[in-house]
Amino acid sequence: MTRMTFQQATVAALRDEMLADPDVFILGQDIGQFGGPLRFTAGLYDQFGADRVIDMPMSEGTMAGLAVGAAMQGKRQVVDLLFGEFLVLVMQQFLDAGAMHYCSGGLQWVPMVLRVKYGIGPFHGHAYDHHSYLLGVAGMKIFAPSNAADAYTMMRAAIRDPNQFYLWSTWLFITRASPT
Repeated sequence: MTRMTFQQATVAALRDEMLADPDVFILGQDIGQFGGPLRFTAGLYDQFGADRVIDMPMSEGTMAGLAVGAAMQGKRQVVDLLFGEFLVLVMQQFLDAGAMHYCSGGLQWVPMVLRVKYGIGPFHGHAYDHHSYLLGVAGMKIFAPSNAADAYTMMRAAIRDPNQFYLWSTWLFITRASPT
């Protein structure tokens, strides 16, 4: 792999998966022409357009709910939640998505990736890290990529995996484990 920053590796992984699968899309706030907070979607809007790089209104719950519904219909979405402190705003959707396989008797999966950033930004703001709230949720695992190569590999694996629910962060993955 070419030497990259964490941000470059993340964009490359998203681009590669979007090229490989027309059902992959990303949605979030300011991710289109702006290129995303901290440029974590830079160039994707120009390459894939507004149908696959979707700017959403300031409603984190709406984004998470839309993603759960899209996943249940076979789409492969990445939700870009601006910062970690907003995780509590989508907790109910995560709990529902994580439990969907169990509640449906194994008939329904909700493969999705939700990306959250924390401890970054001007003056290292947005330091709230609420991922620990999900530690007790049945079927979730946590991964922490420590470098750009891991971030690239883990993002691609998260998008492809048909059985998983991931919360991807600048430094963190949370995944719903397969029940088998």
